[in-house]
Amino acid sequence: MADRPKSFEEFYYLKEDKICDIDVVEEYATKNNGDIGKYEGNMYCPECKEAILTFCGKTSKRRAHLKRIPSSKHREKCSYNYEYASSKRVKEFVDSLTYNEIQDKLKSILNMLCKQHRPNTDNVGGVMRAITRSRIRC
Repeated sequence: MADRPKSFEEFYYLKEDKICDIDVVEEYATKNNGDIGKYEGNMYCPECKEAILTFCGKTSKRRAHLKRIPSSKHREKCSYNYEYASSKRVKEFVDSLTYNEIQDKLKSILNMLCKQHRPNTDNVGGVMRAITRSRIRC
């Protein structure tokens, strides 16, 4: 499992400066006899936006996916650089956590999720003011 290449369900589309889903490319390829035209060379890692991705169409044995072109690299801190953890290893890690460590990790995840879905400021009467933690309800 450690040597399994990473595949991507979404990508950074350079021409539109946004994250897109693989379904967009798959649909485009289907309509254009397998040609991915405008997406070719414009799909990058959704996290680091440096590694160039290529489209691998659906076959009878595999789903459509994107993979990194071997000559391109991810940024040093990109999570796609790391190997997948096996289910056994993940279970061992979770089992090793104390109650307080689990609570800390859950709190951290909730904070991260709330931050992603809430703007840092709100507009009250045309005046922008920071949203404080006490005003955020998740």
